[in-house]
Amino acid sequence: MEGLMKISLDGGALNPKDNQGFGTSTFSENLVKALNLYDKKNKYFIYTFQNLKPKIFWMKGRVSIEEFKYKKDVFLALNQALPIYASGKIISFCHGLSYHFFPQYYSRNDVIRLNRQLKEMVKRSDKIIVSSKKVKDELTSIYQHIEGRIIVLPFGIPFDMNKGKIKKKDKYFIFVGMDHPIKNINFIIKAFSEFKKNKKYKEYKLKILTNNISRKRLKNYYQNATALLTASHYESFNFP
Repeated sequence: MEGLMKISLDGGALNPKDNQGFGTSTFSENLVKALNLYDKKNKYFIYTFQNLKPKIFWMKGRVSIEEFKYKKDVFLALNQALPIYASGKIISFCHGLSYHFFPQYYSRNDVIRLNRQLKEMVKRSDKIIVSSKKVKDELTSIYQHIEGRIIVLPFGIPFDMNKGKIKKKDKYFIFVGMDHPIKNINFIIKAFSEFKKNKKYKEYKLKILTNNISRKRLKNYYQNATALLTASHYESFNFP
C-alpha cells in the first residue's frame, strides 16, 4: 500500500500498576482509540507489558530488542521514556515538568529518573508534543535550542466523556486525580472545612476520587457535581 508507515507505540501506560489509571493512562488509551478510528493508512505496533515480557528492563531492554529485530518508521514515546534503540524517527509526548520545578514533592529517585528521561527525550526526539503553551515555555526555558521541535497540541476529550446530557447539579464538589503531594489534596480538604462553616453550605459534601473508579461512575460524578476542585502545585494544561 502506497504511503504505508510502520509506527511503534509505547503502550506501557495501558497496563497501570494496580489498575490505577490516571492521566497518562487515559491519554494513552484514547490516543490508541483515535489512531484506530481515524488512521486507516498506517500500521501500528503497540508495546505493552502484556505482549512484551518480562517487565524488568522493559523499555530499555525488551522494547529495544523488538525495535532492532523489526524495523519501524516512527516510534511514539507516549510518556517521555525511550528505549535504548529505536529504528525510526522519534516523536515524544511531554505531559508536564512538575518533577523538575517542584522536586520537593517527589522522591529523590523519581526526580533523578524523570530528569534523566527528560534529558534523553530532548536529545533524541525529532519532535516533542506538549498539551499547552505553558509546557512549551517551560521546556524552552530549560532547553532553548529545541523550540522549533516542539508542537503544542491540546489534548481532546476522552471518547467516553464527550457525550451526555447536563444533569441537575447535586450539592457536592469533587476532586479527581492521583493521591500525590503535587495535587495538594490536604489544602482542598482544609478549605472545604472552612467553606462548610457557613450555614448556607452545610449540606454540601466533598468527594475525593483518588482510588480506582469505573469510567461510567466517574462520568456521573462529573455530570452531577456542583464543581470540580483543584489546588495542584502544578498542572500542565495552563493551570498554575
